[in-house]
Amino acid sequence: MGSKPQYRPKLLADKLHKIRIKLGEPPYDDMIVLLDVPETGLKKNAIHYYENGKKNPPLNVLLRYSELSTISVNDLIDDRVSADSLFRS
Repeated sequence: MGSKPQYRPKLLADKLHKIRIKLGEPPYDDMIVLLDVPETGLKKNAIHYYENGKKNPPLNVLLRYSELSTISVNDLIDDRVSADSLFRS
């Protein structure tokens, strides 16, 4: 008996990376402080994995990215919404 693979939004990693850039490109350690989710025990390599699409962030981390960027969680995970359309200056 196997489990089904988890859905992985294709554009999420790029969106998360662009959020960090919009926040002034803080180092991973500073980004962990900004995200303020101590219950997850985030390490800087986790941020790297999220931004490179190797892992999906837990829901509470995704919610904090959403709050920091004022981009809805729906828009973050919806591959019909491009990163470019979210980050036009």
